[in-house]
Amino acid sequence: MKKTLLILGTGFIAKNLAEIYAKKFNLVIVGRSNHQDVKEFFNQYGKYIRLDSRLSGLKKKIFDAKTIICTIGKGSYFYVQQDPEKHFNNIIKITFSLSRELCNYNGSLIFLSSTTASLINKELKNSFYAISKNFFEKIIHSNFSERNKYFIFRLPTVVGKYNRKQLFWDIMKKFKKSQKKYYFLGTGNEMRNYCDIKDVANILIKFVKKRPQIQSGLYEIRSNQVLKVKKIIKKFAINLKKNINSITFSVQNNFVFNKLKHDKKVNVINLKKITPIDKSIKEYIYWFNKLDKI
Repeated sequence: MKKTLLILGTGFIAKNLAEIYAKKFNLVIVGRSNHQDVKEFFNQYGKYIRLDSRLSGLKKKIFDAKTIICTIGKGSYFYVQQDPEKHFNNIIKITFSLSRELCNYNGSLIFLSSTTASLINKELKNSFYAISKNFFEKIIHSNFSERNKYFIFRLPTVVGKYNRKQLFWDIMKKFKKSQKKYYFLGTGNEMRNYCDIKDVANILIKFVKKRPQIQSGLYEIRSNQVLKVKKIIKKFAINLKKNINSITFSVQNNFVFNKLKHDKKVNVINLKKITPIDKSIKEYIYWFNKLDKI
């Protein structure tokens, strides 16, 4: 008999996890969205349940789930820059709602954070995004460390279909237009650590299966795919048959670091056998083009 897994959230990560885990678990997906297309999407893979913005009633909807994966409250870096107050208030509301609703939960709790919270680079260490991620992690730790088996995973830049934010989406939106020049923020020399959503899903599965033997706490996922932004954009250009000489970078700072420097005081998970970035790009292009025809 398949175990029950509960996914909190309806964003791009939640959508991918639902697809990947559907054959392995009985899925319950809990979110705040009341959109019909969201309901229809998740009901393909499990049972979708809508709760209010404060997650009231979650403890009554847990059923016999052995693990809960919380994908909500993460937010994108650029969204935070646009509306930091809304982002911070969202984190506060979500974390305290989770603390209230899950205080007596006996299974495993998995929360998703960001590697940005551990970067020691000057340009990001004191950014609002990094501070908000650290704040999120501390609230989780203070509320669940004594009562629950919990894990916090700091993720690198996760790529995959259904992602309508971040770099891949921006590249495709620009390249779909026929222009002589395609402008991107920054210098193009900014470094990012990339990881496919399928690899994240595989890591989470291992933790679910080995839960009794693994210590609760904070884990940082890293991959060996550290590339410059301009190299990623050129890979897209080649796949889409665009002239790489048409790519231009603005003088503006896009707030993304030029070097990857991490805090060493953290449990690190180094991904070895992972999806090559070229495959991730081709899969994303296929998904985007299919979406564009709907």
